[in-house]
Amino acid sequence: MRRNKLAPAALVLVLIAIYFFGLYFCDMSPGRLTRGIESGMEFFRELAGSFRSEDAFGRRGIGLLIWRLAVAVMETILIAYVGTITAGAVAILLAICGARNIVGPRWALVAKSAFGVIRSVPTLVFALLFVSMVGLGPFSGVLAVCMHSTGALAKLFSEAFEDVPPNALRGLAAMGAARAVILRYGVLWNAAPALVTHLLYMFELNFRSASVLGLVGAGGIGFYLATYLRSGDWPKLTVAIVLVATVIALNDWFASRMRAYLR
Repeated sequence: MRRNKLAPAALVLVLIAIYFFGLYFCDMSPGRLTRGIESGMEFFRELAGSFRSEDAFGRRGIGLLIWRLAVAVMETILIAYVGTITAGAVAILLAICGARNIVGPRWALVAKSAFGVIRSVPTLVFALLFVSMVGLGPFSGVLAVCMHSTGALAKLFSEAFEDVPPNALRGLAAMGAARAVILRYGVLWNAAPALVTHLLYMFELNFRSASVLGLVGAGGIGFYLATYLRSGDWPKLTVAIVLVATVIALNDWFASRMRAYLR
């Protein structure tokens, strides 16, 4: 009994020790944080001053800039949308192979391990791979988003299939329904709300991921973010960040309303 009581305390002490070691290893200190805050305040003062310049947004003004960035944001949204929907369609088929109540525990373990390998690769790494394969542009971004999302959604969908009440499947089987009918009306129908919720959540994540794919030439607003950052064009970079943040906030609001509706 005494050992059982000491085990949680020992685990907490180990976790605390790892935390403080992480602080030391990452060279974190209050002095550096204070200096960083001061540098940040100076940066924002310079940024505010740059907005007062007459040529802050070029000869044609801020209107042309916002239009150019709006087109890039639309491209980013489409990259995330097409990649997510394509991944969702593929993931439904793969998730069947990863659900224990459909294929059994052994095959489900193998399938989920494969899903884990796919989703462990970041979207940006897939983007680098597909840029070298199919070239620059949004097509590479769609493929990158689709590959990473397929692994993540397949795992989530398979767990949603496993949460389907067994009685629903037994009832259809007792009526002599074919396996395809059981999958359609027993598994997919009962899991549909969870599938849509996971799909909406993945679209939120993919829009954020697609916003930086332009850094490696995979299309979207990330190209302008990288360009303005490298050139030190802070006013244009600020407008781009504000625009992306606004679209992300609207997307999160819409997705949350949709999830609330599905509940």
